[in-house]
Amino acid sequence: MAALAQLPQEVWLLVLSFLEPKDRAHIRASCQFFRRLADHPCLWRKHTVLLKEGRSFNRGLWRTLRRRRPGAIVIQKATIRALESMSTQLPWLASLTIEQCSDSKVLYNLPRFKNLAELVMVGVPCPPGLADLMASLVRLTNLCLCSLKGDPRAVLLHAAPHLTNLMTLRYHQSDHPLNKRALNTLLSNLPNLKCLSLKMGKLHGTLPDDYFTLPRVNGDRSAAGQQGKCEPVLTRLELLHYMDPILSPVALDHLSSLESLTVFYRQRSVEAHECNLNKWLHKLPCLSELTVMNGYSLGAYVHSVPAMLRTLCLQNVVFGPADLSAIGKRAPGIQHLSVDRRICDGQRSLQEVPVLFHQLRTLQMSYLDMAELDFGSLAQLQHLDQLVILDSHPSCRADLLDQIHKFKCLTDYRVQVVHSERRRDPFICYCCL
Repeated sequence: MAALAQLPQEVWLLVLSFLEPKDRAHIRASCQFFRRLADHPCLWRKHTVLLKEGRSFNRGLWRTLRRRRPGAIVIQKATIRALESMSTQLPWLASLTIEQCSDSKVLYNLPRFKNLAELVMVGVPCPPGLADLMASLVRLTNLCLCSLKGDPRAVLLHAAPHLTNLMTLRYHQSDHPLNKRALNTLLSNLPNLKCLSLKMGKLHGTLPDDYFTLPRVNGDRSAAGQQGKCEPVLTRLELLHYMDPILSPVALDHLSSLESLTVFYRQRSVEAHECNLNKWLHKLPCLSELTVMNGYSLGAYVHSVPAMLRTLCLQNVVFGPADLSAIGKRAPGIQHLSVDRRICDGQRSLQEVPVLFHQLRTLQMSYLDMAELDFGSLAQLQHLDQLVILDSHPSCRADLLDQIHKFKCLTDYRVQVVHSERRRDPFICYCCL
């Protein structure tokens, strides 16, 4: 024990920071010295703690959480007593997620969390006066409302004028999108909003062309092309459960400040001529991040991809070698590429990845697609930092594992290779799955 204490605490904390939480727990149980170090706040500030139903919320638990000061807490099927204890024991808490609780009175404890900056509510009934409870959270910068029971739209519209510090809003409610009037009211009352995530649901028809355009009230916002109109200064937009033609081809024309766009289509579509994403991308010159799930084949919008693009994520998207080649020519500066659950068009589409994207820093794909890669060329990418293999498990083919081993040797172990199993993340909103 004396020998352990001879090293500075900073050295041990650095060593522990490289370990997974489960490995850290084993070391923590070895002696009092490591028990104290393993609970140091610097090791936990970026972690999220999940508190499940039936968990014993005793003094020992609260004492450990007070020492660790984790960055966020998710509590499932919360009780009134649990929220009361949490607000008393963890007054510094900045991020709270409440999932699937049946008692609406639980939310009456929200004003007790004075330092709350992020609030996520999933599957929670709306109690009377919820808008006033939310309005008391003056430090709130991130808010997510997902599948709430009651009338969350009215709650949000009533609380919005008091949430002037809000920078991120995720509104994932019902099977129908917000109407233009409701959205305009929200955007007008949230001057600092940068990230907006909406569940679009189903709509027979198309929302107005100026759905994201606000009436000009003062000179604070930048002018759009139309007289009497102004555009919200959003930098990130997420459209979930979307299908054309809910938004028109010109709906995003006044969001020229967008840097990130995510479109999660409800299902695949083969009618490329109906693809509005193709038109939207032409009007987003600052876009650096694009995420698409389902929907059209990549060929429907590949020739509209902005040259500024740095991050591209494709999930359940059909594409071939010609599509990937077109992406490489239009956006050669892509640094982060993720191909998840690719739908094959019968051709080997990924073998040219190292040739097309010289600036890659991270590459993420399923182990089934790894067989198409040219690992020799991949090892020559000077900027590559991380290779993530999705759906990895012990039954991976031996020849692929051998290629990965050779790849590590070729790069002198410079590139971090991560084997990741796909599993439900309890901290991700259900609408994002």
